[in-house]
Amino acid sequence: MCVALLPDTSFGTTTIAGARVTRNGRPQHLVLYGNEPRRQSRYTGGRAEANAIILHIPVAEDRPLTQENFLRTNSLGHLLDDMWAAVPAYNPPTLSRGTRSFGAITKGVSVFQSGIYTWVVANQATAQEISIAFQLVKPELRPNIGAALLDYYLREHPDDALAIGCFPGQTGGQKAEPVAICYDPRDYEVLRMPAIDAHGEIPQFRHPVDVNHRLIVGTDEFDVGGRVHYSELDLIHPDLAAVLPNRVVGVELASVLMANGDFFVDFRRLFDGPRKATMLRAKGSSLDSAEPYQIPMLVS
Repeated sequence: MCVALLPDTSFGTTTIAGARVTRNGRPQHLVLYGNEPRRQSRYTGGRAEANAIILHIPVAEDRPLTQENFLRTNSLGHLLDDMWAAVPAYNPPTLSRGTRSFGAITKGVSVFQSGIYTWVVANQATAQEISIAFQLVKPELRPNIGAALLDYYLREHPDDALAIGCFPGQTGGQKAEPVAICYDPRDYEVLRMPAIDAHGEIPQFRHPVDVNHRLIVGTDEFDVGGRVHYSELDLIHPDLAAVLPNRVVGVELASVLMANGDFFVDFRRLFDGPRKATMLRAKGSSLDSAEPYQIPMLVS
């Protein structure tokens, strides 16, 4: 999920939602990601330094990640809050642009604007090709991503697409509009929620990290979970509305020390009894690296 490029950056509570959906007649995975960037003021050349989130997406071999996979979330400040409000056993307090393509640098790298982010998306690209693509990002949005960090992702997740969302330096913890990516997954049975944690460095797996996440899973296909009331229906683009879940389950992990890694759902072992579902957390960069944490989610 989120590798902040500056060591003084944190993201408050991060919310990730995911579901298995059908889009344009194809079985796909939907992942929505939202955060609240927080950082100390740090300026270079009279402006706050740019930052980025890095998401590795396990796309199917013949279905690369492109601009078409990024669904519009313009001005949707409550989307993930509405989903969270429907999670069984939780009653949280109420809280509250167009898309432009810059073209392809190589066959495997594209740069485009979506909402507040300028995305650099790479499929089977080299670190050099990705670095060249960053020259299309406006200087005030261009993060300082070193070759070592790119090499880490290309080495540890060689089959994944790499989506790097660039945003301007933040100082106040403003809530960003969510990211919505709908894609053909490599494994339809396993829904991956990118959540590897690092700040200003290459991700480390020797020590636990402090986890602050709300995790939501769409459960329409099972006819269980809380029903979602979307308060911004008039703002939701039809492409996104068509795949948003109507029923959800979830769990909140507030300042919990856990091994570093991604969250995921294995739909083959999602349910554990009539009222409980299970979220999983990998221990390391691979979902298969060790026995994952098992995190219960109430179904009703």
